[in-house]
Amino acid sequence: MKSKTIIYLLVSALVFLLGLVLLVSFKEHVTMLSISTSIIAGGISSIAFGINRYLEEVDSKKSSDILGQSLEGLRGDLNHLDEALQGIRTLGALATNPNDRRILDRHPDDEFRKELGSIRRNKHIDVDVIGLSLKQFCVDFLDELVLRDQISVRLLVQHPFETTFALVCHQEAREERAMLEEVLVITEKILKLSATMIERDISGTQDIDHARKFEIKWFPLVPSITLTRLNQVMFVRARYLEEANHPPMFFETYYQEEGRCFDSYLVYFNNAWDDGVQPTLELCNKLRERIRQTDVVRQPESG
Repeated sequence: MKSKTIIYLLVSALVFLLGLVLLVSFKEHVTMLSISTSIIAGGISSIAFGINRYLEEVDSKKSSDILGQSLEGLRGDLNHLDEALQGIRTLGALATNPNDRRILDRHPDDEFRKELGSIRRNKHIDVDVIGLSLKQFCVDFLDELVLRDQISVRLLVQHPFETTFALVCHQEAREERAMLEEVLVITEKILKLSATMIERDISGTQDIDHARKFEIKWFPLVPSITLTRLNQVMFVRARYLEEANHPPMFFETYYQEEGRCFDSYLVYFNNAWDDGVQPTLELCNKLRERIRQTDVVRQPESG
């Protein structure tokens, strides 16, 4: 019972008692007898109204509880419906011509954006991406992914201090210094973003059940594929020789329902992630110094 209703009932009872006191005290006085009976009647009416108000509050609370349970059930039904629709989309994709599942482009931007848009806001999102610098992916999607409440992102870029970095740049006809700068920018951005998330969790501004996690690692080995995963959908392609010169390339789309193909590439990424090195801001400073020294070496001698 709410405090206002309790106070109202107490006041009504006091009015009723006051009427009784006046009735007993002035029972021989006609005017006071009329006043006291009116007060008693008013007190009884107020008590009746208060009891009725209490019953309405009880019914209101029950109705609120029932409504809350119904909404929770509806939310669960919508989540199941979302999963069912995702399954239908997957089955439709699996039933199409194999060429329809191939993305004839350098990046699966449109396909990733479409899949991301089909996932409800209250659903958890897992994102795994491996590439040389992942600058384009971050430019296209990082701001949008940050807005999600439940998300885990793992970005795996090439280790800028390993000889494999220069090797990959060479075989893909990429300018090494430009790639080093991209790795530096993306790494610092993700490290600072991750630090912000941790500070927010510590301060209690984020519910642990709705945590957002953004991670980045440097991969020291030679990569054989480029991969982007969003929950149960994965886009994969081989790394191409002279890739920077835009040779014909395409991604294959794999779905978790397919089993072995999807699982094999997920194992690939997890193994690569385990082999990755966790960068720090100190390593970023060393990388910045390396890029600066590259500039010094390239300056022509005065003469």
